[in-house]
Amino acid sequence: MSVETETEIPTFPDAIRQCRDFLVGQNISSDLLWVFREDVAWRKRRILAKVPLPAENERLAESHYESGRRRSLGIRLEVLCLLGSRPCCYVWVPKDQTDAEYALLLMSKFIISVPTDLRKAESVNNPLTWQWHKLVEGGAGWEGIVERLPRRNI
Repeated sequence: MSVETETEIPTFPDAIRQCRDFLVGQNISSDLLWVFREDVAWRKRRILAKVPLPAENERLAESHYESGRRRSLGIRLEVLCLLGSRPCCYVWVPKDQTDAEYALLLMSKFIISVPTDLRKAESVNNPLTWQWHKLVEGGAGWEGIVERLPRRNI
């Protein structure tokens, strides 16, 4: 499921408002969590999330969003999964014009997207267990779903 908006890229607060409204319309909580590649792992078709998520994630997501806004290639706010009942969101910004074309950002510069098969993430709160999951990430069923997420060091 996705929704396209006007041709201009909204400010981060306006984008969040639109995202929350869209999620509520899909019967999904509007209590957003922000994730980066370092926060999730993919193992045997399961999404794992390191908890607690860093408090700075929302600020970093806003910074990433604003960086993408300045580039004017378009932005996608995407939901990766649910952690409990809360949607784990991320900001995807195309690397170049080709990426933007592939992501359909030429028709609309701002898209909110939620997978039709929204998966539930498993939380991992033990640091050693988390390191093990990151070490053995992938394996059978590797689809690279989490590879699309931005890293913190943008």
